[in-house]
Amino acid sequence: MAKQLAKGSNMRTPDSLWWLNRSVALRYAAAGLSMIAALLVARWLDSHYGFEPLTPLLCAVLFSAWIGGAWPGGLALILSLAVFQYYFLLPRYPLDTQMNLLRLILAALTGLLIVLLSAKQRSAAEALQESELRLRQIAENIRECIWIATPAMDQVLYINPAFTQIWGRSLESLRQRPQSLFEAVHAEDRERATSVIMGQRQQGFDIEYRIVKPDGSVRWIREVGFPVKDESGKVYRVAGISDDITDRKQILETLRQSEFDLAEAQRVAKHGIVRWSEELCRIFDVDRTRSEVTYETFVSRVHPQDRAKVLQANAEARLNGQAFEIEYRIRTHSGQLKHIREIGYASKDGSDSVSALFGIAQVITERKQAESAFRDSSIQLRALSRRLVELQESERRDLSRELHDRVGQNLTALKINIDMLQPALASQGNEDVLARLADSAALLESTMDTIENVMSELRPPMLDDHGLAAALEWHARKFSRRTGIAVVVHADEPVMHPAPQVQIALFRIAQEALNNIAKHAGARRAEISLDQENGECVMSVRDDGVGFDVSENASDKSKSGIGMVTMRERSQAVGGSFEVQALPERGTRLTVRVPC
Repeated sequence: MAKQLAKGSNMRTPDSLWWLNRSVALRYAAAGLSMIAALLVARWLDSHYGFEPLTPLLCAVLFSAWIGGAWPGGLALILSLAVFQYYFLLPRYPLDTQMNLLRLILAALTGLLIVLLSAKQRSAAEALQESELRLRQIAENIRECIWIATPAMDQVLYINPAFTQIWGRSLESLRQRPQSLFEAVHAEDRERATSVIMGQRQQGFDIEYRIVKPDGSVRWIREVGFPVKDESGKVYRVAGISDDITDRKQILETLRQSEFDLAEAQRVAKHGIVRWSEELCRIFDVDRTRSEVTYETFVSRVHPQDRAKVLQANAEARLNGQAFEIEYRIRTHSGQLKHIREIGYASKDGSDSVSALFGIAQVITERKQAESAFRDSSIQLRALSRRLVELQESERRDLSRELHDRVGQNLTALKINIDMLQPALASQGNEDVLARLADSAALLESTMDTIENVMSELRPPMLDDHGLAAALEWHARKFSRRTGIAVVVHADEPVMHPAPQVQIALFRIAQEALNNIAKHAGARRAEISLDQENGECVMSVRDDGVGFDVSENASDKSKSGIGMVTMRERSQAVGGSFEVQALPERGTRLTVRVPC
């Protein structure tokens, strides 16, 4: 059931953004240190290669705003403008005040857009973290054992601390030996439990079985599993609740024997007159001192929407004499709504005819509320994750448009003005002015190239104009020129027409996959395949790099990098699945499947 379990008892999700909890002083310190580092890098690049100094400074602004928020980002922006003015503009152009002011304005506008974008993304991340905290508090304070696994049940993504109390085993032991979860099941129940859990995980299951704790004691477990589906109706998680029902089983057996003896003595009529215990009267809010308590009293308390199935279960038990188990709701005399789990048995007389029905009723309202809260929190967490991705892409698109419509147009106009000034100044023969003007033109060209690269990274124009296949080929060529890694794209664009959100998700995943290959794989060649199978868009990214240790990756999900987490979340946000495989010969293959 499990090949991977996060360390510790706390819930660890991909969205646990640890940097959100850093102190205010640390955020501002990070802004100052990043600006110092950017200054050193900019001066070194400028002195050795004549590199445009504004780019490292803008990177420091982006880093400060992402780590600290709007105010640290604003501080970094102010520092970057001051550094740009006093360390680069004044030494180069001490007399050109008007041109320097224009450069500062352009840099300020670009930096301000970066700060605003990062601040919005950080706010969305904080909302996601708050929802995660609420879900963790619910899960870790409930006495039942809650677990979450992948659809194939090959990875346990989370299990709460109640596991230790119920199963008598530590979370660390489960992490080291995931198979111990099924090994703990009693030998007589293991095959049945495995068959039900694995065979019915996509539809949901409800099973009782025994386990053997390390001290040799045998406990009864009731496990209820249910699929968690995305908006497309596809199962992307399987969750469940395990409860120790040993005490209830013992009470049930004792009660069953007593009720059999009582039923035979009383010879209760077939129409089902009920003998009410004090506890049952308390549960159903019945005062038997005031009036006679009958089967009709019981039926009147059952919720109207559940009454038919309760009557049917009782009727079938009378007919065939089989035991039954049913969950239903009741409305008490005071108006309180309760969830009841009832286990009933039939008593037969000497002629093998059913003479009575009896059983036990248990209030499971708290468990039902916990299950509902757990499902609602999972839905909210998935919605927030999807919203964060949508917001990020929306802000990227808006920022790219703003850079093109405002900054790009202004830079183009400035270039035209410089081109018009060059012939006029050339006739005057002022070589110093001409040299400065040529330097300004070169700086302007560099700035325009930088802005164009930023816009391409924010929102690739090829994706909107020519589709996903063309965009992947365009990015592959750029990646190959930058890294020297040969990238081949196999795509069949005419057959595939994925939705826009699916296209951008697949493109971003491919971007991140290639970045991971460049950083970690040590590969010489990569291959991107895009195809369509059974109504799904299937994209795979394969490399011939060093690969990874399958056993280590499967046993410790917490070691996954932020890149792997980001790709998984992007695929799930559009209702897809994400899989990474270490190839037998050499390298790694990443596969994403999303509905077209």
